[in-house]
Formats: sequence, C-alpha cells, structure tokens
Amino acid sequence: MNTYPESAKYPTSAEPNADEGLGFDFMAYYHLLREKAWIIVTCALAAVALGGVYIIRTPKVYASTAEVQVNQEQNKVVNIQNVTSEDLSSLELLKTIEQNLSSRALMERVVDKLDLNAQKLNLAPDPAVPYTKAYLGEQLQKVVLVKLIRGTRLIDVTAESTDPAMAQFIANAIVSEYIRPSRWTARRISPPRS
Repeated sequence: MNTYPESAKYPTSAEPNADEGLGFDFMAYYHLLREKAWIIVTCALAAVALGGVYIIRTPKVYASTAEVQVNQEQNKVVNIQNVTSEDLSSLELLKTIEQNLSSRALMERVVDKLDLNAQKLNLAPDPAVPYTKAYLGEQLQKVVLVKLIRGTRLIDVTAESTDPAMAQFIANAIVSEYIRPSRWTARRISPPRS
C-alpha cells in the first residue's frame, strides 16, 4: 500500500531544480561581453580621446610660493604705561597675519604695484564688467592661497598664473607689500634718539 500521494514524486534529472535559478552563469556573461565588446572598446577610446583633448586645450597653470617667517622682536620699553605684551606664538595672532596677507586691501596695493590689468590676470574680455582696481583685487584673491603651516611661525603665500614669472612676481609682491607698511609704522612709533 502506497501512503504517498501520486503528485509527490522524487525529482528526476529532467525536471528543473529550484536551486539552479540562483546560480551565476559565467558563460552567459562571457558571451554577452564578447558580443558587446565593440561598444566597450568604443566608449573607452572616446573617453581617452576626450581626456586628451581636454588636457591639450587646458592652459598650464604655474604656482609660485613665497614663505614668510613671523618673528617677535624684543621691544625696548621707555615708558611702562599702556604696554601690552603680544606673543606671536599664539595661534590667534598668526591667523590674523594670515588673513591680512590675503585681504582685499593688500591685493589692491599689489594690483597698483605690479600695474596688473585684465590681460595679465588672464581675465576674459567682458564689456559689461568694469575692470576697476577693486574688481582686479578680487580676481587676484582667487588665484592666491595663503596658508599657515601648522606648528610653525611660517606662512606660505602661493600665487597661480599661466605665466611662471607673473606667479613669482605676484607672490613676492604680496609679501613685500605686507611688510612695507609694518616697517614704516615701526619707524614712526619708535622714540627719537638722543
């Protein structure tokens, strides 16, 4: 006597197994890739060609860095009243100097000193934009990076330009224009010699 229903049979090799649909068919993917290889090669060649055109058409940009070392001089005090001690090792003061080196006013002085114009700054001609000293100073700020080197009293001033000599002139001019008023002020404040 058979207690199993007629519909419950053992699976034979001719019947599909439920687990076979979960497998990864490498041969099917291999044949698919072989059939579509021309699309893959065409896309790769197009990407390389577009990258090459972009690199050829993009102008070279040069960077020049001037380094500023911030030192504290010992002041000779004649009158002790109203004297405050500034420690240049404090991060706040170094950050202030860093911000002053990238200020708009300093950039405008550099524009005057180097007689910079739109062509020297590689600005596209635009009749709607007046190339004032303020505008040129703003554009100069965009190509200058001032960065305090962590753990030191050194500040890097980096200028970028398509002309390597112009990049060097800009970096050096920023440093010299920042230092120039400081020396003048220091001379004016110092007491007269007897």
